[in-house]
Amino acid sequence: MEKDPGTGVFNEIITRRVLERELQRSKRYKLELSLILIAVGSDPVQDTKQHAARIKKILGICGDALRQQDVIGRVGAN
Repeated sequence: MEKDPGTGVFNEIITRRVLERELQRSKRYKLELSLILIAVGSDPVQDTKQHAARIKKILGICGDALRQQDVIGRVGAN
């Protein structure tokens, strides 16, 4: 599976595929599904490396709390 080179997590294509698969599974087996979205804004003047570093820090914190079956991915602008 492809990962985003800037953050090391699943890219948007894979993230959307996993989400669709999990939504279908949730409906089929009548299971609850949780989704957490975190918006990380960026200042247009801000350096791209600083923005990537901030995203990596947030992803690191989130990644530490994940269970084996959880998925973390990135959706949105570069």
